[in-house]
Amino acid sequence: MKCAYLFRKRARNQRPVDFHEAAHAVANGYYGIECHAFIKRTDRKPTAWTGEIRHKRPQPSYFQCSVTSWAGSIVEFLLAWPLDKWPVVSRTPFEAVGIGIVKHYQKYQKFLFNVKLEYAKETGAPVQWFTDLDGIVGTRNVWHALRTSWKIVVSRRTDIARVAEVLMEHGQVKCTPHGHVEIIWTVKL
Repeated sequence: MKCAYLFRKRARNQRPVDFHEAAHAVANGYYGIECHAFIKRTDRKPTAWTGEIRHKRPQPSYFQCSVTSWAGSIVEFLLAWPLDKWPVVSRTPFEAVGIGIVKHYQKYQKFLFNVKLEYAKETGAPVQWFTDLDGIVGTRNVWHALRTSWKIVVSRRTDIARVAEVLMEHGQVKCTPHGHVEIIWTVKL
């Protein structure tokens, strides 16, 4: 009984991270950019998760990077609705949502850096100091990038759900520009 409870609790808390990283991956695929998506626990508790996207080829432009950076946060906002009811841009105060997302990232950027630093120490990987906020503000067309990202996320929500499901099951996937999802290897979650 306790195992089933912990699994449900893990799944509930892991879900936003899965969808967040899946949205980044699907937005990269929209632009023809291959990437790897990862999720992992941030500590020993089953409720704290983090994720990362690594671009393979080709490297995204500043605008594409902004669009893909917005995608994860937009999905987290949209998880309040059932998948088939996600609102389209024209019916949503998307700029107000965007301002809230940027304020949230500004508040927690130091925390995000510490999580990445901890991960780098654990794995020996180089510190990747590129957060979603860095990607979002990396272009002069921030609001155009937000609108474009919102359209991609809503139109490809079933792809995002599929990638999120695979991430939840395996912890790491490779996403190709043509929408294929390959399991690289299963990470012990």
